[in-house]
Amino acid sequence: MRPLGTAAVEATWLLLSFHYSATGEERREGRIDLALDPSGSLVAETLPARCGLEAPGVAAADADPCAISPTLLETASAMARVATLEALAPARELLARRLGRDVSRLHGYYRAMQEEVLRAGARRSPDAAAQDKLLARVNGIPAELERRIAEARTRLGLRVVVRPVAAVLVTMPARSVRLRILRRKASREIELRYGALQRSCDVPVCEGCRAVTVHEPWLCDERVHLLCEDCMWTCPGCGARTCLACAPRCRRCGREPGAPAEVVEPTKASPSPAPKAPPAQGPPRRPTPVGGATADRPTPPRPRRAPPAAADAPARGRRAVKELAAALPGGVEPREAGDRVRAALASLGRARSGAVASEAGLPVEDARRAIKALRARGEVVHFGHGRGTEYELVEGAEG
Repeated sequence: MRPLGTAAVEATWLLLSFHYSATGEERREGRIDLALDPSGSLVAETLPARCGLEAPGVAAADADPCAISPTLLETASAMARVATLEALAPARELLARRLGRDVSRLHGYYRAMQEEVLRAGARRSPDAAAQDKLLARVNGIPAELERRIAEARTRLGLRVVVRPVAAVLVTMPARSVRLRILRRKASREIELRYGALQRSCDVPVCEGCRAVTVHEPWLCDERVHLLCEDCMWTCPGCGARTCLACAPRCRRCGREPGAPAEVVEPTKASPSPAPKAPPAQGPPRRPTPVGGATADRPTPPRPRRAPPAAADAPARGRRAVKELAAALPGGVEPREAGDRVRAALASLGRARSGAVASEAGLPVEDARRAIKALRARGEVVHFGHGRGTEYELVEGAEG
């Protein structure tokens, strides 16, 4: 980076105010103030909080809504949405913890209900009609559990609305600084301004997503775009870095961000790898339909037996619970749990295991096992240690 010179200029800023309202069990409201230049490429971060419109040399007037370009309004709206999510982070974390407790309580309640139904059914007559009625009742419990979890997610969710409410055009004296940025064989000139009112230099906006400011930008090799870390994308397929402002997909392999990983079949020349043993499953934690036919296990015929004596009811109840524990798989399927954890991390960005479990609608133990499996495959990374450990999805692993 090389300075080319400075000059005194009249800097023009567009001050935009956005009002957000988050509706859930409680209503939360607030205001987001932004100051952008008319091109939408620079942001004055300290201007809204320290703006003294009565200062000498400063002219302020209401901006004409028709004069605001759609591109500038779209950039400001994206930045306001990001700032709103940051402002609501404590509320979202609180609701995520409450949702996790409710989901764990529902899993335990319906699990105990399923066991009690089977235990009570073991004490009754084991004829075909009674068994069909018992299985129909037991297999209806998972659907009721999913309905209750969906109700809890709706009740503890936040519905956020962000809308612009005011626009002011401010003109003030500033100092313009022209810089030349060199990146390998490419170069580019940019202009930054230092205002005496905000007493700080403006910050460029990421030219890829145009939703965040970049204090330490990444530079692409072709056009020297100023990018955030997410827009300097690393392709998980070939490992090449791609500037998302230059191309929407990887130029080496054509992969798009967020595309699902492709399964590579082993060739005939190379020996197929030995099959790995399935991971050990923990104890069952959620109700699962039992007694139904599957593609690889048809429903076995039920032999008719004489009704047992009433004195054998406790033993039959214990035997029914033991058969239930052997028949039900542990928690959710590993593949389904991994898909839920990917979707939860893609929505949250970075979160602890408890928040991921709440967002995915899983017990905390199942979510931790899925996170451990994804970390072993390099799809999830962690930050911090101990109780402060957070997890983040590797770019391109949402599928």
